[in-house]
Amino acid sequence: MRKDKKVISVILIIFLLFSILPEKVYGENEVNKKINANNIQNNGKIKKKKIGKIIKELSEKRTKDSKSFQKDDGSYEIALYKTPVHYLDNGTWKDIDNTLEEKSEKDQKGKSNKYLQNKQNDFKVKISKNSSTEKLMEIQKDKYNVSWNLSDAGTAEADIAKVDENKLNSEIDKTVEEEVKKDTELKEAEVKDKDEAKKTLVSNEKTKL
Repeated sequence: MRKDKKVISVILIIFLLFSILPEKVYGENEVNKKINANNIQNNGKIKKKKIGKIIKELSEKRTKDSKSFQKDDGSYEIALYKTPVHYLDNGTWKDIDNTLEEKSEKDQKGKSNKYLQNKQNDFKVKISKNSSTEKLMEIQKDKYNVSWNLSDAGTAEADIAKVDENKLNSEIDKTVEEEVKKDTELKEAEVKDKDEAKKTLVSNEKTKL
């Protein structure tokens, strides 16, 4: 009888050991996973965040003051502007380009007159390079136009001012830095990954100009 009790006791002990051990091992594995995850996080070895690079504009999605872009990671970005960047031309949104370019035409007396004119918009602005001309400045839109000049203006000559590339790049860098500061993942990323992300963001900002 005692032998039977001993056998039963041994069987029960073995059963209990086998029924408990898997749970204990599983629990230890879960703890180890959490510890390892924390170590990876503390060591800065977080899966790096990829910043999608703009590959093209989706011109069919344009509005008066917005552009839509597709990125190489399959995501999209919509850029909103404070002023209009497109104008309607026969139902199609076209880029506004008020960059001045030099042109020339003959006046009523047959004299050649050089002037500056904006490249592309739904209106035209003409600025004479000679301040003593009859039409110093003229604005044309559809069938309408208005012009004016200066009396006793002398012989001053207009010229096109060059874009300040340093100032433009400085503004872009400032915008990118602000974007990085707002992104928690980028703030905690390694220096190499952060620099790579900044380069992509700078490229995107220049594309949106």
